[in-house]
Amino acid sequence: MAQTVLEIFEANQPDDSRPREAISVAWEFARGGERGKSLRDSVWAALKAAESTDTAAAREAAWAAMSAAGAACLHPLAKATQVKHILGAGAYAARAAELVVGDDRRVGAEQLE
Repeated sequence: MAQTVLEIFEANQPDDSRPREAISVAWEFARGGERGKSLRDSVWAALKAAESTDTAAAREAAWAAMSAAGAACLHPLAKATQVKHILGAGAYAARAAELVVGDDRRVGAEQLE
């Protein structure tokens, strides 16, 4: 889901590929790749990318990428605090989609659907 809102971040920060790279590394893991340093580094890089933007929608889109990579990185930990990482990508992506069209909650609901 985070992948669907990358364009929101990239429209705001066209020279910053960190969120896209985080999603790419998460996909690599999902296809059987290792859970290692590159995955963890991509999580932190996407977080830094979120902090570098000045619009809420772009920030939410970068957080979606961070959460997607974070879920891959952290999912074996059986702790309640990990729920945010697992569900965060969808929640942040839906919120980014809402914000980019003027805070329309229907768009977020459609995104989640």
